[in-house]
Amino acid sequence: MDEIYRIAVCDDDREQLDKMEEMLAVYAQQHPQVEFKTDLFSDSRKLVNMVEEKAYLPDLMLLDIYMPEKTGIEAAQELRELGSDCRIVLITASEDHALEAFGVGASQYLLKPVSEQTLFPVLDSLLDGTGFGSIRVIEEKIASMSCKAAVKGNNKISVPEAETLIDELLTLDNPYNCPHGRPTIVTMTKAEMERKFKRIVN
Repeated sequence: MDEIYRIAVCDDDREQLDKMEEMLAVYAQQHPQVEFKTDLFSDSRKLVNMVEEKAYLPDLMLLDIYMPEKTGIEAAQELRELGSDCRIVLITASEDHALEAFGVGASQYLLKPVSEQTLFPVLDSLLDGTGFGSIRVIEEKIASMSCKAAVKGNNKISVPEAETLIDELLTLDNPYNCPHGRPTIVTMTKAEMERKFKRIVN
Protein backbone atom coordinates (compact mmCIF):
# COMPACT_ATOMS: atom_id res chain seq x y z
CA MET A 1 0.00 0.00 0.00
CA ASP A 2 1.39 3.34 -1.04
CA GLU A 3 -0.46 5.62 1.38
CA ILE A 4 -1.99 5.58 4.81
CA TYR A 5 -4.97 7.87 5.38
CA ARG A 6 -5.33 8.75 9.01
CA ILE A 7 -8.88 9.78 9.91
CA ALA A 8 -9.84 11.42 13.21
CA VAL A 9 -13.46 11.18 14.33
CA CYS A 10 -14.50 13.49 17.17
CA ASP A 11 -17.93 13.28 18.81
CA ASP A 12 -18.96 13.35 22.47
CA ASP A 13 -21.65 10.75 21.71
CA ARG A 14 -20.14 7.27 22.05
CA GLU A 15 -22.88 5.70 19.96
CA GLN A 16 -22.13 8.09 17.09
CA LEU A 17 -18.41 7.35 17.37
CA ASP A 18 -19.03 3.61 17.15
CA LYS A 19 -21.37 4.03 14.20
CA MET A 20 -18.85 6.17 12.34
CA GLU A 21 -16.08 3.67 13.06
CA GLU A 22 -18.23 0.86 11.64
CA MET A 23 -18.96 2.80 8.43
CA LEU A 24 -15.29 3.67 7.97
CA ALA A 25 -14.41 -0.01 8.41
CA VAL A 26 -16.88 -0.93 5.66
CA TYR A 27 -15.39 1.74 3.41
CA ALA A 28 -11.88 0.44 4.09
CA GLN A 29 -12.95 -3.08 3.10
CA GLN A 30 -14.29 -1.72 -0.18
CA HIS A 31 -10.96 0.02 -0.89
CA PRO A 32 -8.22 -2.49 -0.01
CA GLN A 33 -5.71 -0.59 -2.13
CA VAL A 34 -5.61 2.15 0.53
CA GLU A 35 -4.72 1.70 4.17
CA PHE A 36 -6.94 3.62 6.57
CA LYS A 37 -6.25 4.32 10.24
CA THR A 38 -9.21 5.60 12.26
CA ASP A 39 -8.75 7.33 15.62
CA LEU A 40 -11.70 8.18 17.87
CA PHE A 41 -11.92 11.23 20.13
CA SER A 42 -14.71 12.16 22.53
CA ASP A 43 -13.12 15.50 23.47
CA SER A 44 -12.23 18.08 20.82
CA ARG A 45 -9.79 19.78 23.18
CA LYS A 46 -7.63 16.66 23.30
CA LEU A 47 -7.62 16.45 19.52
CA VAL A 48 -6.59 20.09 19.10
CA ASN A 49 -3.88 19.77 21.78
CA MET A 50 -2.37 16.72 20.10
CA VAL A 51 -2.22 18.53 16.76
CA GLU A 52 -0.70 21.60 18.44
CA GLU A 53 2.00 19.44 20.02
CA LYS A 54 2.69 17.82 16.62
CA ALA A 55 1.86 14.49 18.21
CA TYR A 56 -0.96 13.80 15.77
CA LEU A 57 -1.31 14.76 12.10
CA PRO A 58 -4.45 13.28 10.54
CA ASP A 59 -5.34 13.61 6.87
CA LEU A 60 -9.06 14.02 7.55
CA MET A 61 -11.10 15.07 10.56
CA LEU A 62 -14.78 14.33 11.02
CA LEU A 63 -15.90 16.77 13.71
CA ASP A 64 -19.28 16.95 15.36
CA ILE A 65 -20.30 20.60 15.81
CA TYR A 66 -22.27 20.29 19.05
CA MET A 67 -19.79 19.27 21.75
CA PRO A 68 -19.87 20.58 25.34
CA GLU A 69 -16.34 21.85 25.97
CA LYS A 70 -15.30 23.03 22.51
CA THR A 71 -17.58 22.98 19.48
CA GLY A 72 -16.47 21.55 16.18
CA ILE A 73 -16.48 25.08 14.70
CA GLU A 74 -14.20 26.34 17.48
CA ALA A 75 -11.91 23.34 17.14
CA ALA A 76 -11.68 23.81 13.37
CA GLN A 77 -10.88 27.50 13.81
CA GLU A 78 -8.08 26.73 16.27
CA LEU A 79 -6.68 24.06 13.96
CA ARG A 80 -6.55 26.56 11.09
CA GLU A 81 -4.85 29.12 13.35
CA LEU A 82 -2.26 26.44 14.19
CA GLY A 83 -1.55 26.12 10.48
CA SER A 84 -3.24 22.76 10.00
CA ASP A 85 -4.34 22.18 6.41
CA CYS A 86 -6.06 18.91 7.29
CA ARG A 87 -9.33 18.32 5.49
CA ILE A 88 -12.24 18.87 7.86
CA VAL A 89 -15.78 17.57 7.58
CA LEU A 90 -18.23 19.06 10.08
CA ILE A 91 -21.18 16.95 11.18
CA THR A 92 -24.33 18.21 12.84
CA ALA A 93 -28.08 17.77 13.17
CA SER A 94 -28.73 21.36 12.05
CA GLU A 95 -28.02 23.46 8.94
CA ASP A 96 -27.67 26.60 11.05
CA HIS A 97 -23.86 26.56 11.08
CA ALA A 98 -23.23 25.75 7.44
CA LEU A 99 -21.82 29.16 6.53
CA GLU A 100 -19.60 29.10 9.62
CA ALA A 101 -18.35 25.69 8.52
CA PHE A 102 -17.10 27.02 5.21
CA GLY A 103 -15.65 30.03 7.03
CA VAL A 104 -13.19 27.74 8.83
CA GLY A 105 -12.24 25.96 5.62
CA ALA A 106 -14.37 22.87 6.06
CA SER A 107 -14.37 20.67 2.98
CA GLN A 108 -17.85 19.28 3.57
CA TYR A 109 -20.82 19.67 5.88
CA LEU A 110 -22.84 16.54 6.66
CA LEU A 111 -26.20 16.39 8.37
CA LYS A 112 -27.05 13.70 10.89
CA PRO A 113 -27.92 10.94 10.73
CA VAL A 114 -24.81 10.28 8.66
CA SER A 115 -25.13 7.21 6.44
CA GLU A 116 -22.89 5.34 4.05
CA GLN A 117 -24.75 7.08 1.22
CA THR A 118 -23.69 10.51 2.46
CA LEU A 119 -20.28 9.69 3.93
CA PHE A 120 -18.79 7.48 1.23
CA PRO A 121 -18.95 10.08 -1.59
CA VAL A 122 -16.97 12.44 0.65
CA LEU A 123 -14.31 9.80 1.16
CA ASP A 124 -14.33 9.07 -2.57
CA SER A 125 -13.55 12.75 -3.18
CA LEU A 126 -10.62 12.49 -0.78
CA LEU A 127 -9.21 9.50 -2.59
CA ASP A 128 -9.53 10.77 -6.14
CA GLY A 129 -8.56 14.34 -5.26
CA THR A 130 -11.65 15.99 -6.74
CA GLY A 131 -14.45 17.96 -5.19
CA PHE A 132 -12.82 18.45 -1.81
CA GLY A 133 -13.09 22.07 -0.84
CA SER A 134 -13.41 23.20 -4.46
CA ILE A 135 -14.90 26.62 -5.02
CA ARG A 136 -17.68 25.11 -7.14
CA VAL A 137 -18.77 22.72 -4.39
CA ILE A 138 -18.73 25.47 -1.78
CA GLU A 139 -20.66 27.87 -4.01
CA GLU A 140 -23.28 25.21 -4.76
CA LYS A 141 -23.82 24.51 -1.08
CA ILE A 142 -24.06 28.20 -0.21
CA ALA A 143 -26.51 28.74 -3.08
CA SER A 144 -28.66 25.86 -1.85
CA MET A 145 -28.65 27.15 1.73
CA SER A 146 -29.50 30.66 0.52
CA CYS A 147 -32.58 29.42 -1.30
CA LYS A 148 -33.71 27.33 1.66
CA ALA A 149 -33.35 30.36 3.95
CA ALA A 150 -35.13 32.75 1.58
CA VAL A 151 -38.44 34.39 2.44
CA LYS A 152 -41.15 32.12 1.08
CA GLY A 153 -44.58 32.96 -0.31
CA ASN A 154 -47.13 33.86 2.39
CA ASN A 155 -44.33 34.54 4.90
CA LYS A 156 -45.02 37.84 6.63
CA ILE A 157 -42.15 40.21 7.40
CA SER A 158 -42.17 43.68 8.86
CA VAL A 159 -41.45 46.85 6.88
CA PRO A 160 -38.01 47.29 8.57
CA GLU A 161 -37.13 43.68 7.72
CA ALA A 162 -38.17 44.20 4.10
CA GLU A 163 -36.14 47.42 3.88
CA THR A 164 -33.09 45.67 5.34
CA LEU A 165 -33.39 42.82 2.82
CA ILE A 166 -33.65 45.28 -0.07
CA ASP A 167 -30.69 47.34 1.19
CA GLU A 168 -28.55 44.19 1.46
CA LEU A 169 -29.73 42.97 -1.94
CA LEU A 170 -28.70 46.20 -3.61
CA THR A 171 -25.12 45.87 -2.34
CA LEU A 172 -24.58 42.75 -4.48
CA ASP A 173 -22.84 42.71 -7.85
CA ASN A 174 -25.92 41.06 -9.29
CA PRO A 175 -29.03 41.94 -7.27
CA TYR A 176 -31.38 40.81 -10.04
CA ASN A 177 -31.19 37.02 -9.67
CA CYS A 178 -30.78 34.41 -6.96
CA PRO A 179 -27.77 32.04 -7.18
CA HIS A 180 -29.88 29.64 -9.26
CA GLY A 181 -30.93 32.32 -11.74
CA ARG A 182 -34.43 33.07 -10.48
CA PRO A 183 -35.38 36.78 -10.60
CA THR A 184 -35.28 38.76 -7.35
CA ILE A 185 -36.33 42.09 -8.86
CA VAL A 186 -39.27 42.55 -11.20
CA THR A 187 -40.10 45.83 -12.95
CA MET A 188 -43.65 46.93 -13.78
CA THR A 189 -45.13 49.98 -15.40
CA LYS A 190 -47.75 52.03 -13.58
CA ALA A 191 -50.39 50.70 -15.94
CA GLU A 192 -49.39 47.09 -15.20
CA MET A 193 -49.60 47.73 -11.46
CA GLU A 194 -53.02 49.31 -11.80
CA ARG A 195 -54.21 46.40 -13.92
CA LYS A 196 -53.09 43.88 -11.31
CA PHE A 197 -54.99 45.77 -8.61
CA LYS A 198 -58.05 45.98 -10.85
CA ARG A 199 -57.67 49.73 -11.33
CA ILE A 200 -57.78 49.16 -15.05
CA VAL A 201 -60.24 46.76 -16.63
CA ASN A 202 -59.69 45.73 -20.23
